[in-house]
Amino acid sequence: MGNTHTHLHRLRKQRAQRGFSLIELVVVVIIIAILAVIAIPAISKRMKDRRTSELAQRVSHIYRDARMRAMGRGGAVMVSYTTGAGAGQFTVREGVVGTSGTCAELPSNGCNRNWAVADSRVMNTLSVDSSGEYQNMKVTMTDPAASGVSTMDICYTPLGRTFVRYAAGSAFVPLTGVPFANVSRYDGSTPVGLARNVVILPNGTSRLGL
Repeated sequence: MGNTHTHLHRLRKQRAQRGFSLIELVVVVIIIAILAVIAIPAISKRMKDRRTSELAQRVSHIYRDARMRAMGRGGAVMVSYTTGAGAGQFTVREGVVGTSGTCAELPSNGCNRNWAVADSRVMNTLSVDSSGEYQNMKVTMTDPAASGVSTMDICYTPLGRTFVRYAAGSAFVPLTGVPFANVSRYDGSTPVGLARNVVILPNGTSRLGL
């Protein structure tokens, strides 16, 4: 009787220590694979939508930082938008006087200047076209009348005033409406997933919309 009890105890102990069988491990692996297949599309979509929000925040910061620079440095600052190769390009320029290399370039007031030559300098750029991290994404600009535009220049003065023009070389006029940038991801020519708007208020501030 004692030997039988000892034998049974030993068998129970061996079963407790033997671990998982091959069939049990295969079942667990299959369950994990099924859960992964179900979860991957949702995770991928969330990551792409997060990238859209990140680009919208960068666009908003471009306008916000340009306004702060104009007021802090005492010189006009212009944010120029063009469609570029189709996805959108931003260039930030500061108005200056003086020539680089012979005389110090100092901030200069006034929006109606020749921004393309030596009386301005490039401070920042964002090219969605050539940025691999924003592949298949576009930034399109809309004027206050809800019409799409291929170019838009916003100019900030040191006094905090905001001017706009929709054709390069034309005169700037005070910004009275609310233009906005639409940031979307595209599948071919069709927008997909999350879309974000960056609105530019008449006082020059920018903020993320819906």
